[in-house]
Amino acid sequence: MDEWNIPIHPGDAEFKLLRVFRERRNYDIYFTLPFNTLLLILDGGNGASSFENVKTGQVVVPKTGDIILVPAMMPVWSRPREDTLYIAIHFNLEYLPGCEVFDRNSPMSVESNPAEVAAMNRCLESEPRLKALFCVQAFALAYAMRHWPAEFESRTRCVGPFVPVLNYIRENIRAEMNVAELADFFGESPESFSRKFHREIGLTPKAFLEKELLRKVQALFSDENLKIRDIAERTGFSSVAYFSVFFKRVSGMSPGEYKTQIIKSKF
Repeated sequence: MDEWNIPIHPGDAEFKLLRVFRERRNYDIYFTLPFNTLLLILDGGNGASSFENVKTGQVVVPKTGDIILVPAMMPVWSRPREDTLYIAIHFNLEYLPGCEVFDRNSPMSVESNPAEVAAMNRCLESEPRLKALFCVQAFALAYAMRHWPAEFESRTRCVGPFVPVLNYIRENIRAEMNVAELADFFGESPESFSRKFHREIGLTPKAFLEKELLRKVQALFSDENLKIRDIAERTGFSSVAYFSVFFKRVSGMSPGEYKTQIIKSKF
């Protein structure tokens, strides 16, 4: 048998588990989040709950035993009702810094698998913390492999030249970073850089910067000792007001709503 070796570079094939919680809620919320969300439906209720992709109009009505994937940066109207109980898993699955395997152009995927949903719930309720978290990671990766985007190879074939730029953004992202700075780093005019970046990465440089800034902001929200003013300062915003306007525009929620409805959700 021939020998072979798969080269691995920094930032390649990165999985990051961000949050796991179980909840039952009864309010509508519009959001756009820089990470993927897996919903494991423990009780689908009477069918009044729904999740809508605002961009395409796709509507998913959760049923007991369903597993639903909401890709990163998909604009979603979430309309759960109090008779619906689910586990939510937030994670990033990046093939390069800032580039998700499942992007907002991917549809929400739905798989009916009551046995796996029940098994994951038992694991989270009964296993020691670290073992349970490893189970969650294995579960999320297995789901991703089963639903791997058919177009992935074609849409990522020519991204190589942009790897230094993607690394630069990830390491230096701040509110004042702009397209001109990236174009200068890349060595081309802003117009030429923007055109090529959009073609190969799938987002305009401006939209990509906003997504990466939102990702950094939301990571800082996980530190309960940081106030909103602290987070605004650490990410380069000139004022809390400007920070709040940015966060609301990009995520669909105010900073306060995000802290209350996302960060403080518990299993």
